[in-house]
Amino acid sequence: MTVEAFASDAAPDGDLVYTHLLDDPFRIVLPRRHRLATRRRTPLVELADESWIATSSCPGYCQAEAVRACTGAGFSPQVTVEADDYPAAQGYVGVGLRVLMVPLLALGAIREEVVVRRIRGVEPVRHIYAVTFSQRPRMVRCR
Repeated sequence: MTVEAFASDAAPDGDLVYTHLLDDPFRIVLPRRHRLATRRRTPLVELADESWIATSSCPGYCQAEAVRACTGAGFSPQVTVEADDYPAAQGYVGVGLRVLMVPLLALGAIREEVVVRRIRGVEPVRHIYAVTFSQRPRMVRCR
């Protein structure tokens, strides 16, 4: 079951509690010399014909949000490179190979060869939760 399925902080079965911590918006990373690099905000639809980078360190939820945003803009991203992580993906962008959509929190360091731009329109967001047990687990003593 996904976190979005919960209307409250408590999981339906009562075993886990999901506490929303923050929302982390996605950004577009472009080569510094990209045709859209001078804009403050980038419409996703203008990146429909670009080659995209995916990261193997963030499959599933993060990748699904990026794909959902592109689909909402009317296209499917053409992923042609998969990087191990976001810093490596920025390296690919920096040499002008591809474009990248990345959660803001994953941009701890930004390479000189790239620019980071907000997305014009509805920004995709990943929701960050702390997941805890609803009750303290019982301690079992070994003898």
